[in-house]
Amino acid sequence: MRRNREQGGFTLIEVLVSLVLAAIAMIGVIALYRTQTSASSFSRRMTEATMMAEDQLERIRTQVATGSGSTSSLDETGKVVTGGIFTRSFDVQSGGLNYDEIKVVVSWIEDGGSKAVTLFGRRNK
Repeated sequence: MRRNREQGGFTLIEVLVSLVLAAIAMIGVIALYRTQTSASSFSRRMTEATMMAEDQLERIRTQVATGSGSTSSLDETGKVVTGGIFTRSFDVQSGGLNYDEIKVVVSWIEDGGSKAVTLFGRRNK
C-alpha cells in the first residue's frame, strides 16, 4: 500500500513553529510599546515640572522677600489638588550685596523612583 503524499496542507509541527515565532514577535512588540509609553510619560512629566519651576522662579524674581517654602500635591498646571503628584519647593538666600540666590525644585514619583527638576537663578536687590 502506498500513501498518498499529494495532499496539501501544514503539519502540526509547522503550525506550532509558526505560533511560537508569532508569540516571540508579539512579546517584542509589547516590550517596545511599554518602553515607549514609559518614555513618553517621563517626557511629559519633565516638561510639566520644568514649566512649574520656571513659573515659580519668575514669581520669586518679582518679590522682595527671602526665605524658603514648599507646596505639595500639585497638578500639572501648578494648582493644589487632591492627589496631585508634584511637590514644589524654593529657597531664596542672599548671595552678596547686590543679588539673591534662588533655587526651585519640583519633584514627583514615577516608576517607583523619585524624579526632580532643579532650577537656579538670581535676582538683583
